[in-house]
Amino acid sequence: RTPSTHNVYAYGGVDDAYGLGTHYGGWTLIKKNAWCSKSLRKDLKDQSSSTTISECQALALKDPDCGNQIYGNRNGGRCRCILPGKNCDFRMPSTTNDVYAYGGLNGAFVPQ
Repeated sequence: RTPSTHNVYAYGGVDDAYGLGTHYGGWTLIKKNAWCSKSLRKDLKDQSSSTTISECQALALKDPDCGNQIYGNRNGGRCRCILPGKNCDFRMPSTTNDVYAYGGLNGAFVPQ
């Protein structure tokens, strides 16, 4: 048999096999109980909207004014994305907001 010479590429970062807890192309919780400064974000839904984190993530992926981070109220409501080329500055404290990044680890990753 001739050895195979195939290259394997992954979109979006490293996965659980590397022990970093991220998934290819998926959303990763990067900071609990935090929010991001107004100058870094775009409001997608207000607190009264009952928007889930999953819905917020989907909205951000469709919006060209959004980068690869969002934050929202884990109980439903507020949904904000971080502008392209910006990283959340993790303002604290917050008892209901969490920050997520799309595509695995990035410069704003903060271990929990």
